[in-house]
Amino acid sequence: MVYVVTRHGARNVLPKDAELQENDSTGGPSLLPQGITASRAAGEAFRVRYLAHPACNRSLTCLASEGREGYGIVNAKGVGFSNFNTLARSSALDRTLRSATAFLSGVFPLQAVPRAPLGMSPQVDVVLAQTPPIYTVPDANDWLIRAYTKCEAYQRRLAAWYKSQEFAAKEEATRGVREGLAQLEPQLNVSLVNWWNVYDAFNVWRNYGTGDIMPAISDAQFKQVASIADWLETAKMRSNLTGNSLGGPLLGDLIGRLQAAAQHLLKGEKTRLGRLLLVSAHYNTQLALLSAMALDTALTPAQLPWLATLPATSSALAFELHFDPSSRRLAVRMLYQDGPGQGYMPVPLPQCASPGGVRPNGDVDAAEALAGPGACELSAFVRAYGGAAIDDAGTWCTVCENAQMEACVAARARGRGGVFAASGFANDNGSGGVSSDSGGGNGGGGSGEKVKVAMAVVTSALGAGALAAGAVLWHVRRREAKWEREAAEKARAVQLHGSSVPL
Repeated sequence: MVYVVTRHGARNVLPKDAELQENDSTGGPSLLPQGITASRAAGEAFRVRYLAHPACNRSLTCLASEGREGYGIVNAKGVGFSNFNTLARSSALDRTLRSATAFLSGVFPLQAVPRAPLGMSPQVDVVLAQTPPIYTVPDANDWLIRAYTKCEAYQRRLAAWYKSQEFAAKEEATRGVREGLAQLEPQLNVSLVNWWNVYDAFNVWRNYGTGDIMPAISDAQFKQVASIADWLETAKMRSNLTGNSLGGPLLGDLIGRLQAAAQHLLKGEKTRLGRLLLVSAHYNTQLALLSAMALDTALTPAQLPWLATLPATSSALAFELHFDPSSRRLAVRMLYQDGPGQGYMPVPLPQCASPGGVRPNGDVDAAEALAGPGACELSAFVRAYGGAAIDDAGTWCTVCENAQMEACVAARARGRGGVFAASGFANDNGSGGVSSDSGGGNGGGGSGEKVKVAMAVVTSALGAGALAAGAVLWHVRRREAKWEREAAEKARAVQLHGSSVPL
């Protein structure tokens, strides 16, 4: 099984305010032709790693047997992927929906369809190339992929961070670069808070020739512009600001689906096993997931560059579930691909893996022996990260203090939302829980005292160990019921088929 979270391809200019809110144009900025091409290339690279024989054999990552790499009707010739084991979801925006279609067209390319002579029935099995449906929900109700646009508690903490000593120091350190651009284009708002819009305008114009005409700057100047944007956008997604409020829902979905797949593998129910799960999303989604796992405090940018630089367009964050039938061991491995031209690189999971993957007696860690460097056993993965997972809308609404979203209104009506918790941060004093010298993790560049996060649903006296242990059984039971509901509701979901091409 592979659970992959992608960033959309290159798109038109995307203006955002300081709280990550976008304009109300339907579907947002459109995906550019270059974005379609790159997302398809990312899908092709995914196919090479996980579907194409013999390449996937060399990496021991094949999701289907040879000759069954297509998507289509169950039991049809050449089909190994169908709606029973493949799920593609996207935020409800042009750039992600069309990126998902392009990505899937690379994973499941067009097949030649045998044609019979005119007036005669074909004498061979005909399998029409198909693209998996892409499921979505209206953006106003999307708390799984775009929680970062709807979390009032996070927005309050972000506003407080803009007033911190760390932010003021960065303003001073970048003043020369920002004022230099202002001299070239006096109409530009070159404040550090607004820097995303400055960077995005230059980036889209320089690379794709669209958007507002921007003044010519040297490559060295643009590198400075991009460096400031990298710092700003990754700092916004640090765990001391986000906690699990933005990435917790996706982490809950990931863990639940890993556990459901594990149950089916252990029971030998391969027909019910989810193989390919795609989430077409945004860089904020990817970074929020990393922060929910607190990887920004556990790793350095040398181990995971996305802690200090923005994920490339059409990038991918993949979670592999490996199973050894003889030992019945299950291992999870996390990898990132920083754009379709790059390789899949493993991400260490220090919270659950043995240091260096070697036990005291010199034996290689069992999980790494099964799945490769950086892997850890599924049970250890759940213990390490299950406490940060958010499994239902009511919990997320409470953590984020959202009372407007439809799911939040419904949760409160059912009595599940209750009175909003303070903010999910142990030292929240009403100012957003960010001290004046708040710093980040290893990739954040700050040196101040880290804000401690009280993860969702954790105001009780349960210890972390008890919570993690209970999370394993709790997730399994809840998810089994949820999958049954999803199967019934799937036919009513919004299905958007791509016009290009088709685990």
